[in-house]
Amino acid sequence: MPRDLTTSEVALYPSLWCDRYVAMGDKYADGSWSFNIQRKPLVRWIWLGALGVAVAAMAGAIGKNKRVPTPPSAPTMIQRKNLRHA
Repeated sequence: MPRDLTTSEVALYPSLWCDRYVAMGDKYADGSWSFNIQRKPLVRWIWLGALGVAVAAMAGAIGKNKRVPTPPSAPTMIQRKNLRHA
């Protein structure tokens, strides 16, 4: 591996509302360094939403086997009227 190859060093500062990335880049001829600073809002919410969808899908798949059949409904007014005239 060549010795003059520059690699990036990244720092990640996660939080519930946004993630901050600070990447150290190239070294310039005058001795200064370049930095790339990025703010990614609501990254955690994407993962929490996917987890919520997965939990809801599992609950829906498991819950279908435990349904209790509903009892037959009582005759309506029209059905009672027809029973009297028959």
